[in-house]
Formats: sequence, structure tokens, C-alpha cells
Amino acid sequence: MALLQPELREGRVVVAHKVLRAQTRKIGPIGLAVLGIVTCTLLGTQAFAATGEKALAFKDYPVAIDRTITNHPYVATQPDSPGVQATRRAMALQRPNLAGHYVAYGVGCGGGAMCGEVIDVLNGKVVASFPDAYLAAVEDEQQSFDFTTRADSRMIIVGGIGQGGEVDEHGRHLPDGFYTRYYEFDGHVMKLIRLEK
Repeated sequence: MALLQPELREGRVVVAHKVLRAQTRKIGPIGLAVLGIVTCTLLGTQAFAATGEKALAFKDYPVAIDRTITNHPYVATQPDSPGVQATRRAMALQRPNLAGHYVAYGVGCGGGAMCGEVIDVLNGKVVASFPDAYLAAVEDEQQSFDFTTRADSRMIIVGGIGQGGEVDEHGRHLPDGFYTRYYEFDGHVMKLIRLEK
């Protein structure tokens, strides 16, 4: 089978439509799909290898899980709105979703923004806030605020458009926009490990 020869036109890679159609008839739609998957995988591996960065994984930041944890009711350490206090009370009673005995959660913080906090279920106290406030919702739903955690890991992944003067892992100011941020949580602070645009 002859390989498709793409050409660069106006900054885009273009493959002649007739050639693509002919190749599809020769190998069939399933063969073309497999070829596409293999090509994307190889290109992704090459691009990843070119950056020299190791893929981050939750398992690289392990924490033992104690299944006998008893949640402590929320302990207010500062005054806040009744809605925020109610959210904190509810979160203190949830199963840990971060670093063994913590619960990470989002809470509205006004002006169409979402903030994130971390509560320790062992003492019921908020021990950390996410480093920035994020747009709660944007037209492109894939750019809305979201985060991912695991109870058996210290890593937290936060995606969204920040509202403040964010900096990267080297302390440089970031231009506005959507970023995926990888943090390591040590029980008090979320340390930025990596940032992806």
C-alpha cells in the first residue's frame, strides 16, 4: 500500500481527497481507522518523547488509605457565607478523595467564579485552597473548571481558566487562557508540578 503524501497548504496539512478515497476502498473503513489510530499513537509518542517529559500518573504520588477513618464534623475557623459554610459541613462528612484523608471540592466564590478547597476529614478543618479562582462555566464546556483526584494519591489535576495572576512552575507569569495544572498536595500546600496549555 502506498503511503498518503500530505502537503502543507496555508499552514494546514492537506491530503488529496481522491487519493484518500482510493486508499479507503483498498483497505476498507476498519483498516483506515486502525491506520489512523496507529499513526496518531506514533505521532503522540514522538511528540511526547521530543519534550523529554515523563507522563504524570496518580500512582507516582502514592498514599496509603486507612479504611477505618471516622469523619470529624466541620470546624469553622473563620466566618464565611452561610452557603459556603453549608458546603464545608457537607464535605467534611464525605469519603476522602485526596491523599488518604482529605476531600477536595469546588465552591462558588462569586462573580461567576469557582474556588476549590481541601478539608481534612480527621479534624474537620479546611487546610488548603486551590491557588486561584476559575471561571465557573465558559462557552466551550471543555474549558470549564474541573479537577480530578484519587484517594490513594497526593496528585490533583485542575483544569480551567484562572481568574488571577497565575504563574507557572518556574514562577513566570502566565498569559490568560485554559491550562491543565498538576499539583502535589502535601497536607497544607498544593505545589505546582507541571502546567499544560
